[in-house]
Amino acid sequence: MRPALVVLLIGILLLIAVGAGLTLFLQTDLLILLLGGLSFAVGILYSFGPIPISRMPLGEIFSGLFMGFVIMFISAYIQVGERLASLTLEGGVAVLQVHLLEVVLLFLVSVPAILGIANIMLANNICDIEEDIENKRYTLPVYIGKANALLLFRLMYYAAFIDLIVLIFLGVNPLLCLLTLLILIPINRNIGQFTKLQTKKDTFGLAVKNFMMMSGARIVVLAVAMLISQ
Repeated sequence: MRPALVVLLIGILLLIAVGAGLTLFLQTDLLILLLGGLSFAVGILYSFGPIPISRMPLGEIFSGLFMGFVIMFISAYIQVGERLASLTLEGGVAVLQVHLLEVVLLFLVSVPAILGIANIMLANNICDIEEDIENKRYTLPVYIGKANALLLFRLMYYAAFIDLIVLIFLGVNPLLCLLTLLILIPINRNIGQFTKLQTKKDTFGLAVKNFMMMSGARIVVLAVAMLISQ
């Protein structure tokens, strides 16, 4: 694609996203506008500006938190509203109220998504580490080294499954969610393949597959648990 066409496409997508976001805000409240605006800012600054987020060792944190937690928080907030939080203007003063326990539990529910998305970014940066060093892009693998980055890649998947077990003990997830632990078998196999070879062509897609398997398994098991409970 020609650069001019790419810029035009970016502009069109941005306008569609802004229009959808403003429509959603008009049907909800200020908190959605605040979180949506912050998400837009992070999305733009990820690759824009003199020092974009993607050139720093923060890409995994920002992508994981915003795509894994903030989007989930917004989705939950639209459904339950003040049971999670509220933002009001009183006499020119903004008042934010947060139900900490509910938000903390929602964060724990989001952890597998946070870590899965962060690992997609981490895998991408591991594959590009030599090129990034040459282009002076100081991503997380550049700072901690490839060996430590690969160890982190493995540990974040294990942490995601530990979180699922914690949610079962807390009574947030049904006991049936133990079935999702079976997904650890193919995921562990994919981790081993990626540890042996890190290229965009051959193994980067394994991080995406792992995320799809983790998310898909949770959706299926929770759907079955809901049908059984009814």
